[in-house]
Amino acid sequence: MARGGPRTALLTGTLLATLGTPALPAAAATSSTSAASSVVSSIDDTTLSGTTGRFSYAGPWSTSTGAGDYAGSDHYASTAGASATLTFTGVQVQLYGATAPWHGRGSVSLDGGPSQQVDFYSATRQDQALVFRSQLLASGVHTLVLTATGSRGPASSGTAITMDRADVTTSVPPPAPPVSRIDDAVSAAVTYAGAWSTSTSPSAFEGGDHYTSAAGATMTLHFSGSGVSLYSAAAPWHGRATVSIDGFASGTVDEYAAARQDQSLVYSSAPLADGAHTLVETVTGTGSRASSGTVIAFDRADVTTPVAGSPGAAAPPATGAPPPSSVPIGFLARCGTGLCLDGKPYRFAGFNAYSMATQWSTNIGCGSQVDDLDGYFNSLRPASVTRVAAQQQQAIDPVTHLLSFAALDRLVTAAAGHGQKLSLTLGNEWAGCDDGAQKDQAWFAGGFRQVRNSTGFYPLSYWDYVRAVVSRYKNSPAIAMWELVNEPKAGTCSTGFVGDTCTGTYTCPTSAAQTLRTFFDTVGGEVKRLDPNHLIASGVVGDQWQCGTIGADYPVAQASPALDLVTYHDYGADGTALPGDSANGLAARISQAAAIGKPLFVEEAGIEATAGPAGCDSLPQRAVQFRAKMDALFAGGGVGYLIWNWMPTAAAGCDHTATTSDPLLDLVRSYPL
Repeated sequence: MARGGPRTALLTGTLLATLGTPALPAAAATSSTSAASSVVSSIDDTTLSGTTGRFSYAGPWSTSTGAGDYAGSDHYASTAGASATLTFTGVQVQLYGATAPWHGRGSVSLDGGPSQQVDFYSATRQDQALVFRSQLLASGVHTLVLTATGSRGPASSGTAITMDRADVTTSVPPPAPPVSRIDDAVSAAVTYAGAWSTSTSPSAFEGGDHYTSAAGATMTLHFSGSGVSLYSAAAPWHGRATVSIDGFASGTVDEYAAARQDQSLVYSSAPLADGAHTLVETVTGTGSRASSGTVIAFDRADVTTPVAGSPGAAAPPATGAPPPSSVPIGFLARCGTGLCLDGKPYRFAGFNAYSMATQWSTNIGCGSQVDDLDGYFNSLRPASVTRVAAQQQQAIDPVTHLLSFAALDRLVTAAAGHGQKLSLTLGNEWAGCDDGAQKDQAWFAGGFRQVRNSTGFYPLSYWDYVRAVVSRYKNSPAIAMWELVNEPKAGTCSTGFVGDTCTGTYTCPTSAAQTLRTFFDTVGGEVKRLDPNHLIASGVVGDQWQCGTIGADYPVAQASPALDLVTYHDYGADGTALPGDSANGLAARISQAAAIGKPLFVEEAGIEATAGPAGCDSLPQRAVQFRAKMDALFAGGGVGYLIWNWMPTAAAGCDHTATTSDPLLDLVRSYPL
């Protein structure tokens, strides 16, 4: 039997829904309610009847038994095209099956949408492994199709896929509003007027609070949200205060208690419109009959905000990556200064292949056309990253000059089919492969919203193109990250110089770093609004020449909450593992990235070499130098390394190009990550 292991085959051949309803074990269909009151129903792989909540199979599927299976058995298939269809009613679905060293790859589609690869390989056998989880869906009837592809990863010895059960979430309770806490000592949010004092106590929030008994003394709290609660010490000698919000009376605070109680809830507002508010607490100088004093204390405020998308919620601000636990399976997540994939630490090695989206019949192109996408992706280890130019001219039909995503669709589909990931660059600082003009400070300050179409090949503004391409691929796990602009610099071109002739003539205004920061906030924020699940990389070089990221400016722009990863480009230092000086070198950039809490990767690194007798390194020598660079980068805490540049054919003479016979492919494939 293809799957192996201590199993007993029950049925070999084609199993169809029309076979009827077998006797099901008691555990075949169950439901449960979690602590959060989500209702989840489990559907066994042998459930073949019913309007919804059932499976049907097409092609040569078999069943087997095992103590580790849900309800004691599962289905498996190895033949390409064999499919299992699940019809269910709910808002989310998870698939469970056995993974094993001899298992291969399948694809999953929901409601006729694009397919997502599912890999059933694991180094050791694991029953009831979670292999797929959908995003939240509209409540209703849905159809999921799992199809055997007949393919496998390089480590697998077989192509089997399995179906054991599906867990369907039929309802999800409204999430509790998130709460942020503001300490009494946060001067940016809290101000005091009158004779206030401070005290310390291990029982107080953050170890201390403010207090006063002076009538008329005020505490003013500025907050943004949809509700607020005040906490303070309550005690036998405490008194009363009044509260107003946005100038309107909102209640009375009485801090009396028969015995001292720190961090007591003393006030909660009624629901407020989500947004900025001002609360003023005013000491009355009075107390209840039981109180021996009039003291009012303030320890902290808890501010609530509606869940994004709920009624009354304000538009979300630009933020970085969502928590790893909320990222769909197959999508990269940021985990502090590292990366995660499906809950596990993740690092990557790969190539730049900037021309891979070129397809002369469907777009203007950028560089050489790559015909054998399958061959390239199959040569990599699973879940590698390839960086590709995806600027507007890669999506413009060469005849009609209208938007056409045919070439990018081809690329993303091929990557997804091989379990590979793409870093897509949406703009270029330089004129080449973009709108024909180098980008300057004026462009980053707002010019990106204007159409620059002197050649007729750029009908959309950068802003509109970014929104279009992100919206198209936001649900694809083949996207590792977006990059807003390659090598951005907010300089000013000297008079008389245009386009790429600006190189070497730029001046760097003192506001360059803030210009880039605002650009990242604005464009990155829009990308996050459209696509909250994918990461965004900065694309900066990191050397001493890029206006806005030189020296101490490097972390300023990249601290934008919309950016998830910071970058570095390494050229001209072939024999140096960590290139650059103490202010602009890679070691300095690693430290700066850690200081702002973001992962760093080397996005481009080039060393010229040749397969022939020319005056530069040989291909094996280059591979040795790159290994030393990768060793240093990963030892320093870097998360990824992308070599410049893979092409389908080798270049003549000394060149950065790597191709199919280059030892760099073995390095990238086998480097210990």
